[in-house]
Amino acid sequence: MGQDILVGIPVEEGRRFVEAVHKSGVRTTVALWMFDAEIRDWRLVLSAPTFDRRGLRAGYTALRKILDGLRPDVEMDLSQIVIANGNEPMIRALRGAVAVQWPGGSRFTGCVFNGVVVEDAYAYQILPAR
Repeated sequence: MGQDILVGIPVEEGRRFVEAVHKSGVRTTVALWMFDAEIRDWRLVLSAPTFDRRGLRAGYTALRKILDGLRPDVEMDLSQIVIANGNEPMIRALRGAVAVQWPGGSRFTGCVFNGVVVEDAYAYQILPAR
């Protein structure tokens, strides 16, 4: 099911966006497209200590500015992006089980990482937990 859906995901746009996030000084620990089975759509999930420290409002404000700076080449919308706290079970499970170095390009379909089910994901980066 998830494999057919990845075709519609802007993988290259996501890569350009994450690269711009890095250039802005935000060092992500996790950057990946993840299929959300509940809403049957993909979300670009980002986790970074900067977002954990500064909060969601500041994080989304910074991401909106980055997106605006990439227009018209990147058509992604802020509603496609999710900031995930580094302590969330999903983030901890991924970082405890998988390592994907930037710029990545690893696909995970039907996987379970430390008890967390990942139906489908395309990872640019997952830094191992320390």
